[in-house]
Amino acid sequence: MIDVDFKEGMPFFKDTILPKAENVLRTQLGSIFYQDRFGVDIERFIGSDLSIQMQTYKSYLVQQLAYNGINTLDLLQRDDTLETMLNFVIQEQIEEGIGA
Repeated sequence: MIDVDFKEGMPFFKDTILPKAENVLRTQLGSIFYQDRFGVDIERFIGSDLSIQMQTYKSYLVQQLAYNGINTLDLLQRDDTLETMLNFVIQEQIEEGIGA
């Protein structure tokens, strides 16, 4: 992914992983025929009668992001009266070569 930013009035382009992370977190697992491991199982956590602890859900989201090449550096949780907001601090995984 490419992101455009401006520095001193001039545009510059940089890679960004944010749109990919958003797609992973918003896509139902198994809904993409050619990539069935992309996304999260939203129906299991949101649409079921199971009582799931928030820590379990957060760990699952971090796991799915990592599986799709996104490192979670920090995960901040803000609880309001009727909702909980999760704020992910992420970076793209960097593949390093293996030395002989």
